Amino acid sequence: MRFLFKIIVLPILAILFFPVLFVVMTYTNVSIPLEDFQEPATISLGDMVKEEIDLFLEDHDDDSVISVAFTQQQANAILLNTLRERNIHYADPDAPTTDQRDYVIKQDYFGYQGTWIRFKDDTIEIESGVHVFVSSFTYKTNLLMVFKLTADTSEVVLTLDKVNVGRIPMAWMFNAVSWVAERAMGMNIEDTINTQLGGLVHFSPAERELRVDVENMMATMLEGDPQSAALVNSLMQFIEQNELLDIGVREGNFTADLALGRTRDVTTPVFELDPALRITENSQLQDILTAKASYLLFSTLDATTINPYIELDHLLLNRMFDFFLKDAIEDDGTLHATELFDSYLMKAMPPFVTIDEHMYINIPITIEKLDNSAHRFQTVIKIRATAQADGNDLRIHLEELVAGQVSLSGEDIQNILVLIGDSDFISEGTFIIRDFGTQVSSAGLNIESVTVVNNRLRVYVTLNETIPYAEIQQAIQDVLETIQNNPEYPPALNDAINDVIDSLINPEADTSEAIEALLDVYENLTEQQQQELVQDLLDAFGDLDDYDFDFSDLYGFLPEQP
Repeated sequence: MRFLFKIIVLPILAILFFPVLFVVMTYTNVSIPLEDFQEPATISLGDMVKEEIDLFLEDHDDDSVISVAFTQQQANAILLNTLRERNIHYADPDAPTTDQRDYVIKQDYFGYQGTWIRFKDDTIEIESGVHVFVSSFTYKTNLLMVFKLTADTSEVVLTLDKVNVGRIPMAWMFNAVSWVAERAMGMNIEDTINTQLGGLVHFSPAERELRVDVENMMATMLEGDPQSAALVNSLMQFIEQNELLDIGVREGNFTADLALGRTRDVTTPVFELDPALRITENSQLQDILTAKASYLLFSTLDATTINPYIELDHLLLNRMFDFFLKDAIEDDGTLHATELFDSYLMKAMPPFVTIDEHMYINIPITIEKLDNSAHRFQTVIKIRATAQADGNDLRIHLEELVAGQVSLSGEDIQNILVLIGDSDFISEGTFIIRDFGTQVSSAGLNIESVTVVNNRLRVYVTLNETIPYAEIQQAIQDVLETIQNNPEYPPALNDAINDVIDSLINPEADTSEAIEALLDVYENLTEQQQQELVQDLLDAFGDLDDYDFDFSDLYGFLPEQP
């Protein structure tokens, strides 16, 4: 009998036991969180974000944060809207019947209690309740899914941490289902789901996670508009590298705090070029740069330098930038503009140059409300730059970015430059003033080096080493004595020329200081006055009989006397 009991009765009991155990373990009584279902949602998540942006644009400082708090009640209220599309009386205390109040769907054999969300520390729980009716007995169970959330500006990851039916964990079934589907049906679950998701979201059954690549999503959303995508991605890089975004689930709320105020810059004056100073033709630019040739004469007298030089101040550099970028600038004066959330306009303005201890390329960025431009956020992306000589070209290399209190590495500069679009002025993260030497003179400059001195960009050029330096200086002194005290010159120019001549005679005088003062006066002359001075210098040099060299011999690149 014991033998028969072991081989017959025990297996039968086991067969009966496991289903009973399954039923017992999956039996769970859940209650609808009516406190979260009191009112359907009257505002969307998008509207909540817009409200916070509106408040930020209206009044903000360097410490201001765009803070969106999405409560558990609000999430369930949005779910309630969806559930009531199937049953208008669901979760309504005044419903005609208890079944209409307690079930989204009620059939003869089952009832669907609905789905609700709970926010806990860095997790999101989604629970659904189901009732099965067997005669007069109601079997109750639930499906509980727990997701861990990690998010930043580069990606959002939802990892399925737990799947329970009642008290039985079922997460292992993801791998099992994937294995069975591939073996039995030849279907790869991962590839199938990812194809359905269209590439915006990646599903991994092995890791049980959904991963959203934010940059890829932005590129897809802004497909066909690479400048807008570049602008948005650049701002996101600022946000990510400087930890300006804090996303998480805390105290029953899903919160996202963006410390955009830290990127604010309202102290950097935004340069606007006077339309009367715009360079419209290449010949006009060449005339302006040719007038700089007088710098070479004056700077040769400076004993503190090895080579003569030309100096470019920020105004001239900005005029040149405006000229080279004229095809990229829109009719309204913007470099690029894109709408955000159908309510705001983000604008990138044309770059401008500033020089102090370093050279900077500045790009103003604004975000303003479409129906009220007075509500606006402003910053200036400041890119530190270094100018270098490359044969006859002048290259301006971009190094690092700063906006307000935050910074970016040089690796992200390319995103900023996409705003400017395709241009011969830009190549591989560098602004290039091509044939700069030829612009100054028809023979072309041989640029030695470039540096920043006295808030100007100083371009050193090569001096003819076959002519004794003292002889060169004497020739230039003779030229200055020839043109001094010209009644057609402004008094300040005559005074500055006389001061330079006196400093060359007086050993106690500071020649470098006198030359710097002369260059300052020169910069304040009109373009016509500068060109007339250059011509006077050329004429005076041509009238000298004591020297066997002329301008062309002296520098090897200056324009010859006409």
